[in-house]
Order: sequence, then structure tokens, then C-alpha cells
Amino acid sequence: DIFHRLEDVLSSTLAIFHKGNRSDEIRDVQTFASQVGAIRDVVDRDSMKVVFFGRTSNGKSSCINAMLHERILPTGIGHTTSCFLSVQGTDSPDAPYLLTSGSEEKHEVETVQQLASALQETSLQDGSVVHVFWPRERCRLLRADVELVDSPGIDISANSDTWIDKVCTDADVFVLVSNAESTLMTTEKQFFHKV
Repeated sequence: DIFHRLEDVLSSTLAIFHKGNRSDEIRDVQTFASQVGAIRDVVDRDSMKVVFFGRTSNGKSSCINAMLHERILPTGIGHTTSCFLSVQGTDSPDAPYLLTSGSEEKHEVETVQQLASALQETSLQDGSVVHVFWPRERCRLLRADVELVDSPGIDISANSDTWIDKVCTDADVFVLVSNAESTLMTTEKQFFHKV
């Protein structure tokens, strides 16, 4: 594979630069090697990751629910989704269930309304990810190994760049969900530039 060969060449180049004590070039090659590795990881993946983004209350969760043909994700008027919600297909007999960031404890899918809703008194921290594992046979997209990722509104936190780096940079597709009655805002344009 071309990316593995390119990584080998970059590794050899780094070894030569280390011997020559060329620190500026070493940093450049390390950065490039990191970018090549990220691209290789995406290409090697057998699934497709689709991230939905837009301002608060533009219908990102509703759009994903419509694609799944079921109401899984919390919806409402105003700031509703407090974290990233990743919906993936599974053949597990335990499905449907969900996992939160850093935990292997399985929760009932109904708790996604409490865990991911910004309207609850106790919600997950900014930038958290809730992984919803849904039975593949209930949705054609999930049978095709498509992962659908709902995001909090891009206009709600100054930490959105950190979220993007953490959750979105390996996405294959970005879907902008916009209110048809409003124009694109600077935050949406900046998101496109970031990714």
C-alpha cells in the first residue's frame, strides 16, 4: 500500500536527519509523517464516518433520526445535544445499547435522552462522545457500516476546535445542516476551514 511505503520512506528520512542533527527538517518530516499516518488510518478503515454539524437547533439530530427511520437521538427546540453522539451498527445480541466516553458499562438506549440532552440538570462534559450501538438489521445505512455522528451546535462553545480535533478529523463526509431561512454564519464557514 502506498501509505505504508511512504511511511517507510519518511522513517528512513528521519533517521538520516537525526544523524545530521537537522532539527528543523526533523519537525517538518515528523509532521508530514503524522499526516500520512492519519490518511492511512482513514483509507484502511472498512467503514464510513459521516459527521453532521451546524448551529444549535438546525435539525442535526432530527436529520439522523430520519435516516435511521427511528427516533433515537434527543431532539427539541434550542440547545438540545450536549455531546457528540455516534450511531454505529452492531450484530451484538445486547443491541441496542450505548457506551459513554471512557466506560465499558452498557446503558439502555433510552438513557441517551438523559445522557446527551443539554436540557438535563446533569449532562456529560463538553466534547464527550456517546456511542450508540444499534442493530444493523434495523437500518440499511448501518448494515453498510456507515457511522453517523451528531455534534453539538458549533456555536455553543469556545472549545469547538478541540472537539473537532478529537472527534471529527477522521470523518469521511461532513454534512452541514442549516436552517433554510438563515444564511451561513462565520462559525459554519470556520468549521469548513478547520476540517
